[in-house]
Amino acid sequence: MFKIIFALVLLSSIQPTYSQSTIEFSFEAYDVAIRFDAPFGIVSLKSKVQASGFAHLAATDVPSSLPFPLAEWEWFWLYYFSENARPADPIREKVMVTPWQRPIVKQSGDWTVLNFEKPDVLRQGIVLQQDYHFNARTPEFDVHYIIHNNTGGVLRGPYVMVGFPGFMNHRAAVAVETSKGRHEPDEAFSNFFDESVASGLYQYTLSRHDVFPKSLIEELRGSVTVAEHGKQYTLMSTFTPDEPIKHVYSAHTNKQLYLTSHLYVFFEDIPPEQSRSVVVKNVIESADVESSLATGTWGEIKMGPANLDSPRR
Repeated sequence: MFKIIFALVLLSSIQPTYSQSTIEFSFEAYDVAIRFDAPFGIVSLKSKVQASGFAHLAATDVPSSLPFPLAEWEWFWLYYFSENARPADPIREKVMVTPWQRPIVKQSGDWTVLNFEKPDVLRQGIVLQQDYHFNARTPEFDVHYIIHNNTGGVLRGPYVMVGFPGFMNHRAAVAVETSKGRHEPDEAFSNFFDESVASGLYQYTLSRHDVFPKSLIEELRGSVTVAEHGKQYTLMSTFTPDEPIKHVYSAHTNKQLYLTSHLYVFFEDIPPEQSRSVVVKNVIESADVESSLATGTWGEIKMGPANLDSPRR
C-alpha cells in the first residue's frame, strides 16, 4: 500500500519549469524541453542516462548552423484551384518558425498533456492544434497534429510536414530506419554529419517509404539512432494512416548542416466544420554496444529497433 501511495504522490508532484519561451519536464525515464517561440517544438530530449540527447544543436564551427527541434510541425500547405480548373500556386506557412500561444497543461493518469493552438493560419477560421502527450513513467510520448476547418468552405488539398522524429543530433547519428529498412553511414565515417560533409552534396536521401492508404494501409516507421560512450539510443516514431489521407511518406534526408527525418502527409479535401489529424507515437530505446558485442547479440541490435523490446509491447 505504501508503494502505491508513494507512486501517486510522485506523479502528482511533476511540475513544469518555465522560462520566457520554453517549458521543461523531468519525468521518471527522460527529460524534455518544448519551445513555443521560434523554433517551435522539442528542443531537448534525452533519457536519464544520456549525456548529449537526441535534439539537433547549433554547430559552433559551421557557418549558418541553427538549432532545430524534434516532433515539430514544419509546414502547412493548401492548394487552391482557379476557375479553369488548373492548379494555382499553393499558399503555405512554415509553422515551426512562428510563435504559438502558451500551452494549456493537463494531467491524465500517467500522462502529461500539453495543448498548443494557433488560430487563423493562412486564412480566418483555420485553427492548427498540436498536443504533446508525455508518459511520466515510461520513455514514450505521442504528438497529435490537428487541422480544424472553421472557415465555412472546403480546404483544398491540405499538406503537412511533421517531425518523424524531426531534426536529430547530426554529429551523433549512426543509423536511420523506415519500415523498408535500415541505413548506416559509409564505413569510413562514424556519423551522418561526417558523411554529409565529405560527400560535398547539398542533400541526399538516405531512406524513404511511401504509402497510399486507399490501396493499402501500412504502418510507417521512422527512427534515428545516436551513439555515445559505447551505448546507442534510438528515438522511434510510428504512424498508421487512414483513408482521408491520399498519400503519405516518411523520409530521412542528410544535409550538410542537419539530418531531417520527417513525415509528409497529403490529405483529401477537408469539408467545412471538420478536422483531420496525424498522431505520431514515439518511444526511446537503448542498447549497450560493448555488452552486446561481448555476448554476441550485436547482430540483432543492428537489424533495427523494431527487433528490440519496446515499452509498447
